[in-house]
Amino acid sequence: MHCHYLLAKKIDQAVHPQHIQAYLDCQSKK
Repeated sequence: MHCHYLLAKKIDQAVHPQHIQAYLDCQSKK
């Protein structure tokens, strides 16, 4: 799984909590 949080943020300023959670989960797996 890739961390697309920054990419998603660039595309859509309204980042959904689901995206944030997925990003945090990805970061914790590093």
